[in-house]
Amino acid sequence: MYNYHQKVNFTMSNRNRILRLFYYFTQNSGSATSEDLAKYLGVSVRTVKSEINALTSFCNAAGCSLLKIRGKGYRIQIFDTEKFEETSEQISRQFSDYTYTTEYKNRNREIARELLVLDKYCKLDDLADAMFLSRSTIKNSIKEARKLLSSFQLEIKSKPGYGVCIDGLELNKRFCMLELLLNHDSNAVTLIQSGAYRDYFETDVDLLGDIRHAMLKVLRESNRTVLDSDTHRIVRYLSLMKNRHNKGYYLDFSLEYKNNFRLFSEYTIAKNIIESEKNIISDIPDDENEIMGLEVLLLFFNDPYDFSDISNKFPYVINEAKKLSDAVFSQIEKDWNVSLRDYYQNKDYLTNMMIPNAVRKIFNKISYVKIGKDIENNGISASPLSVAVAAATLEKIEYSMNEVHDSDILSLAIRLYVGIDRIRFKYNKLRILVASRAGKQACQIIIDKLINEFGKDRFDCIEPIGFYEVRRLNQEDYDWMIVNYDHYYYHYALPYIYVDTIPTSKQIDDIRELVIKQSFDLDPILNELKFTEDFVFENFNYVNRNNFLTLLAMRNAKSLKDVNNLFEQLEKITDISVWQDIAFVIINTQYTKKNLFEIYSLEKRGEWIRKEVKYIVFISVEFGDNPKVMKYIEKLTNALAVNPDTIQQIIEEKSLSCLSEIVRTML
Repeated sequence: MYNYHQKVNFTMSNRNRILRLFYYFTQNSGSATSEDLAKYLGVSVRTVKSEINALTSFCNAAGCSLLKIRGKGYRIQIFDTEKFEETSEQISRQFSDYTYTTEYKNRNREIARELLVLDKYCKLDDLADAMFLSRSTIKNSIKEARKLLSSFQLEIKSKPGYGVCIDGLELNKRFCMLELLLNHDSNAVTLIQSGAYRDYFETDVDLLGDIRHAMLKVLRESNRTVLDSDTHRIVRYLSLMKNRHNKGYYLDFSLEYKNNFRLFSEYTIAKNIIESEKNIISDIPDDENEIMGLEVLLLFFNDPYDFSDISNKFPYVINEAKKLSDAVFSQIEKDWNVSLRDYYQNKDYLTNMMIPNAVRKIFNKISYVKIGKDIENNGISASPLSVAVAAATLEKIEYSMNEVHDSDILSLAIRLYVGIDRIRFKYNKLRILVASRAGKQACQIIIDKLINEFGKDRFDCIEPIGFYEVRRLNQEDYDWMIVNYDHYYYHYALPYIYVDTIPTSKQIDDIRELVIKQSFDLDPILNELKFTEDFVFENFNYVNRNNFLTLLAMRNAKSLKDVNNLFEQLEKITDISVWQDIAFVIINTQYTKKNLFEIYSLEKRGEWIRKEVKYIVFISVEFGDNPKVMKYIEKLTNALAVNPDTIQQIIEEKSLSCLSEIVRTML
């Protein structure tokens, strides 16, 4: 792999901008003015112009030229296709999901990296000089860095005359360093400024694939599964483990921890992984403490699907995991008045998910928190209800888990979605007539296709009939007719849909949308919710999040004394509930007057916390011991999240009657 960092002399301050500018040109054909580029980066035109020389050098190293066209701006011209495509792929891996969070947290993360690498007292002036920042900027940013480090039980200590340094366990420092790598994919170009930090992960790129394959072989043989993104984390940890150990930073566990770690089969798996890597990674440490450090990582990354013999697989923590699982179900039943217990085929499904949390609670001196882009851009956020219920539930049982992080919320949200998606809506069995110009035997082809696709239980009756025999029937006894005749022959009141003698996939899909989905009986659920008709607020003057939440609390609290309680409840809705420019504010009805569904279309974009929003969807709901109501809200909010055009549809129609149709599209 081509190392562009060695070919281009980046400064500490411009690495991110140069790579983002290059990515811009790879994704946009044609020219771009300095003003266009400044808007894209969120900087001044002057700043963009100051980076042109460095960008030109980078482009040359990447197989293209940066051209300036009078009156049009800049564009790139490729002269080495192979080199350009290789660079583009690496950059795309970094920026394809580039988010606000990556940008605004960079400075705080860089401070944490610098302090982790120094591992000794450092004066703020020296830190400012190393990072090309002012002392005041460092001082203002270090608060957020403290918060980040505290998630890993690391503390920034101050000592007059000496400065600041990080204090905490070596394993927690390693875990923090691992997550601060952000993008663990071996093919991604790193944006990290600190060369000393990058050196800890230095491994021949060609060897990273071999390291990963050897590790995966051990996991497969051990019948253990972890997320794909976590396999990349493990590969990076192995490099970090070796380099930290070689620099004299050793792990040291207490006798109690060691005795308990030996009980897990992950101990043997970790030992086997290290053994399998000895021919690939020279000088990889294999002492017991290092084996246990890798074992802890495997326990945190546990993603089991095999529920057999769970007690023996996870001794010492299984009882705690079961307690946490039961606490989740109980809290949902208490707060939302609905039970999901019956929708999991295996009672240990949620218990398995809680294994890492139980490990974190019992071995409470060790912390691991995921903060990479696979957390910031997790697709389960497209199920706003699952995220909202998970966040509210874990916040209530936080005392049982020590601390709750976004990765915990998203992990639980995935498990909750599995249960919610298994809830079945009531449907009316369909009465169908089938007529084919090729006769009743040909009708059977269509009938068999429908039964195979949708199941026999969907139909009260599905009968072949001669086209002209329909006249003698009471057509009110049937719902639909499926015909193989041209439309100009059709003169009956019964609704119909045309198919070929052998229906195509497209025609089967049309039947699903127009016939099958319409049989779901959703209107009673909407009526049960009792949403008010006055629910759309167009061109809303959004000042800021605090102002908006105050308005919601004052308008919707049960009583004056509940205003503050409701505001506190609303204030817990963070950026994790923002997806595709939509903030989903979903709460239970503990402090509100009734079930509420409101859509706010903002006059202009505004910030939630850090993410920009264009719409705000506010839902206050109590499920009334009816799981189908829960599924209705999940499908509704899922539709709004994945297709923002549906919000515009609701705003234009201003009618609750379209909500059930939107839900049907998601079934």
